[in-house]
Amino acid sequence: MVNEAEVNEYATRQLRALRTARGLSQTKLAWKMNISPQQVQKYEWGINHLSISRLVQFAHALEVSVTVFFPGIDIDHPCEPIPQPTVRFLRLLNKILPRYWDDIYEALKVMSRLTGKDCQ
Repeated sequence: MVNEAEVNEYATRQLRALRTARGLSQTKLAWKMNISPQQVQKYEWGINHLSISRLVQFAHALEVSVTVFFPGIDIDHPCEPIPQPTVRFLRLLNKILPRYWDDIYEALKVMSRLTGKDCQ
């Protein structure tokens, strides 16, 4: 049986992970949704319960499928929060023009070979 508290806790973790991965502050996300930053904080901390309609709004603002907020449903997204080093890397990558991404990828491949860990 589905435990509502566990699902809500999972959704709050995903909300924070997705927001930080996109380099959005609580204020910027709140602005996109036309709510207060305090409301975003309360959702992320689990103080306010996330309704289905609010999850749909967050999904739209974060440009993801609403299913990422439900454990075990969305197989295209990780079921665990995004590790902090990955979040930091993605924040920086979001500040770089997309036309340079292939060059960055190639540089990272070279770096991984130097450390002895090959990538594809």
